[in-house]
Amino acid sequence: MYMNDKKYFKVIAISMLAIMFGFSLNSISFLRKINAAAEESLAKSNQYLVSHIVVEIAGCNKRLEDFADSLSRMPEFLLTEDLLKQKGKMMGFESIAVIAPGAGMQAAYGPHGEELAQDLHEDAQRILETDCVLSGEEQAVFAAPVTKDGKVVQIVAGAEPQSALFQQNELENYGEKAVLVLKDTQTGAVLWLRQGSHATIIEEQKLSELLDLAENSRDGQVVRQGTFIISKEPVDGTSWAQIMIQNTDDRIAQMSLHVSIYLLLLGLALLLFGVGMRRLKQDIHQKEKLLLTDPITGGLNRNGFLKAGAHALKASPEQDYAVVCLNICNFRKINEVWGEEEGNRTLIYVYQMFRQILQKDEVLCRDSIDHFLFLLREEPSDDIQVRIHRIIAQIHNHIHRRYQNEGMDFSVGCYQLHKSQDLLSAINYAARAAKEAPEKNLCNVYDHAMMQALVYETELDASFRDSIANREFKVFLQPKVALEGPCQAEALVRWLHPEKGMIYPNQFIPMLERSGKIVQLDLYIFEETCRLMSNWLKNGETPTKISVNMSRFTLLKFGTEVWKEYKKIKDAYQIPDHFIEIEVTETILFTGSQMGYISRILDGFHSCGLYVSLDDFGFGYSSLFLLRVLDIDTIKLDRSFFVDENEKSRAIVTGIIQFAHQFKICVVAEGVEEQQQAETLYQSGCDLIQGYVYSPPLSVEDFIKWREVHEKQKH
Repeated sequence: MYMNDKKYFKVIAISMLAIMFGFSLNSISFLRKINAAAEESLAKSNQYLVSHIVVEIAGCNKRLEDFADSLSRMPEFLLTEDLLKQKGKMMGFESIAVIAPGAGMQAAYGPHGEELAQDLHEDAQRILETDCVLSGEEQAVFAAPVTKDGKVVQIVAGAEPQSALFQQNELENYGEKAVLVLKDTQTGAVLWLRQGSHATIIEEQKLSELLDLAENSRDGQVVRQGTFIISKEPVDGTSWAQIMIQNTDDRIAQMSLHVSIYLLLLGLALLLFGVGMRRLKQDIHQKEKLLLTDPITGGLNRNGFLKAGAHALKASPEQDYAVVCLNICNFRKINEVWGEEEGNRTLIYVYQMFRQILQKDEVLCRDSIDHFLFLLREEPSDDIQVRIHRIIAQIHNHIHRRYQNEGMDFSVGCYQLHKSQDLLSAINYAARAAKEAPEKNLCNVYDHAMMQALVYETELDASFRDSIANREFKVFLQPKVALEGPCQAEALVRWLHPEKGMIYPNQFIPMLERSGKIVQLDLYIFEETCRLMSNWLKNGETPTKISVNMSRFTLLKFGTEVWKEYKKIKDAYQIPDHFIEIEVTETILFTGSQMGYISRILDGFHSCGLYVSLDDFGFGYSSLFLLRVLDIDTIKLDRSFFVDENEKSRAIVTGIIQFAHQFKICVVAEGVEEQQQAETLYQSGCDLIQGYVYSPPLSVEDFIKWREVHEKQKH
């Protein structure tokens, strides 16, 4: 019996040793997988955070360069603190300053404006050679030169809090013990350091040791020292590198403790071994869940989104997917006014509402403070937009009722995922599309069409100079018909491109406004109109009074002296007075801060025999009072006044016309498409009607034919 017990014991012992050995191998393998997954997650997280910095820096530099370009064309008297305040808010800078090299500050705004000016004055060359400089006051500083004739005449700088530049780089989603360091590799200076909200503070000596280890590692490589894993990722276009450090001691220590306990228990009983294994699996599952879960909404965080998204793509390789990025506009106001707790409840509500639109194999997460990501199945082309818009409308109305404000709006970007693309790059494209969305709550799709549009625009921009030289921009005339008396016309432009055919203004005007070339086009169209008018006079024809549009960019470039540019051209073609009218939009006259500024512009045009017409009257800021103050010759009623036929709108139109006539101001109604509208406007006293009811814009040759027919019909 003893021998049998001994044999039995040996069998049990050998079996237990075999189980212990197998379990040890599996545990080691499992730990390696966990560590590998942690390293991969750390590297991807660092790459993702760096991409946000690159995009933000590029955006700040571009906005400041655009402002510097506008300053090079702006009269010096317009450079005021109010202008800097306005531009600073538009560009997202807390402080902004302008200096003249060697002369000191010209203008400054914001809490650090004067400090910026001082820094620029002391070290202008170094600042201009650096994309972004971080001051000791935790400010991100950007600078750009203002050049005229190839010479730097001014330097403009803008500053914003580091928290704005690195607002995406929060650590709540990257573990309880994580440190994020932004370091200048040239100077060795630490520019940014953040720890997770529950992170154990690393001793200064240990942190320095880990940073030295990171500096000696390759870009993109994850290195390990003890319980710490470190990732270094360069910031493109700068001398910076972002270092992300994560302490895995909790996970490793606890897992090692569990493994040790279970191994010891195996020596006592196989039953306890099984119980221990079960407990280990539960613990691992819990920790994995924490790494993948957003602590506020209880749903997925970015890591969880990447994992679940990769699984969905792998499970349905033939299914088309799109990544959608939604950013809450002005979410900070809720936190500031109602508190962080109320802000968290709002985020939970928004997340739960978004979950309602999810279908099978679709994924949702809260990516950062007020950013959400979707991986959605692409069915019909407009299905995603419809789904998103419906749920956004519900959220908007709920927030409006709850907080008695304007509601909640979103900037939405969408990227159609290609089969060969990784999910992380698709997220970046969708985020960029959301950032550049032209309208709130509507998906801005980043796809090949946008790329093709960019290529198309680039080609047009490159050919602009030659097209001007070859007179490929043609004047088209749209009639303005009077009930009695001769008709007039508005000069409109069409681009007759030798390769691309006829190009309409909406396809090239925004492009030319962005590049500043619209100024050259304005003067070109005016000259072409003068050329046409001169030919009519030489041929003994009765000229038609023509209005020519002037953009706000032309006014900004020349200021109160803008009329002189037009006078030069008018005099060169010997055009008599009052044959041409300069047409400006209502908002142009409000680019100046004083009424005297506006009056000098109008007086200048009148002095050289040009009338001034105010387009889109009533659409923006104007009032009937201004017609008494400003010397306006013509107003063009915005079509919103008469598009809806009712007694109220007719009464308003009649009142405006009567008031204008008291000051001998001509009234034109534009955009008229129906004969009934035209008759009603004539009855109200309107002087001229412009619109498709009479004619679309015509070439000069066709306009002459139309004018002849029209005059015969009147007589």
